[in-house]
Amino acid sequence: MSTPAILGIVAGALAVAWFAWSLSWTAKQTLLGTWVAEFPDGSHITLEFEGDRKGGTYKQLVKRDGAESREFGHWTIKVLELRLIIMATDVKKHPRFGVDCKYWVNFADKDHVTVNGPDRPKWNFQRTAADIKLDFDAPRRA
Repeated sequence: MSTPAILGIVAGALAVAWFAWSLSWTAKQTLLGTWVAEFPDGSHITLEFEGDRKGGTYKQLVKRDGAESREFGHWTIKVLELRLIIMATDVKKHPRFGVDCKYWVNFADKDHVTVNGPDRPKWNFQRTAADIKLDFDAPRRA
């Protein structure tokens, strides 16, 4: 066997091993918990995922220019495909209300994730401390 053929086989084996390890590592990651993101325009977004590793309910709080908007819905995940359905929102006539929307998730590590899709173009989130929770039932100013 020639040297280029051996190098090709070794490179292919390494690529397959890396891909298998990558899928295994990704499958062990979870969205459960609370995540935050801050954007250059001053927006602050908090996303909280509850349920089990494959899905459940989510809450989203967006703070922008002194105003808040809330969103509540259902989520499921299969490897890197995240599905979100808005079940309640403060945004009147929200175009995604009740619509099953697909997003792509990329775990940079266990505490950093990127969500990419409709209304969430490459949003980078960082996991918060375990005791931080969104409370949509708290009294609000009228």
